Amino acid sequence: PYTTLFRSVNFQASSGKVSSDYMGIAFDSHRLINLENLNETIDSYLSNIDTIEHRLSTMETNVAAVFDVASAFRTLLVQALNATNAEVAATNENSSVLFDEAASLLNLKVDGRYLFAGSATDRAAVDLTNFDPDDVSYDPVNPIPANMGYYQGNDTILTARIDDDILLDYGVTAKESGFEAQIGRAHV
Repeated sequence: PYTTLFRSVNFQASSGKVSSDYMGIAFDSHRLINLENLNETIDSYLSNIDTIEHRLSTMETNVAAVFDVASAFRTLLVQALNATNAEVAATNENSSVLFDEAASLLNLKVDGRYLFAGSATDRAAVDLTNFDPDDVSYDPVNPIPANMGYYQGNDTILTARIDDDILLDYGVTAKESGFEAQIGRAHV
């Protein structure tokens, strides 16, 4: 017993550890295992937070770019008020390019997931291919219900667990009213 105790004290002094394995700390092993599990859980939550922060930052950049596209479109429309026929044709072509750019920005894909499509992360949020801005059921004077034919996602907002008791909803969909006003009501 004395030599075992001496080896244990000698090991502690030289390594700074109580034991080289769980057997040497049998009485406290449950506490160590609980702490290791807690550490893994916290690391998982921190990873979720980092992922959300990256996605939101990227989404924010794209929303700002969509706003820039909307500003460019508004400028085109103001210029078209005093334009000749040739300039109007160019305005139509340029506005079509801007709509495609807005759709591309809203079809943001990060780590294999489309971020503006709600929880339908496996498909693009916006598809202008079969979208009919002149849908007979849509009245631009009274835009309710909105013209959502461009939107291919769903209404479910993304969520992530960031703590034992906190489930965080984050992000926006391309179905939000600001995007609908730009794409659904103003598409050329």
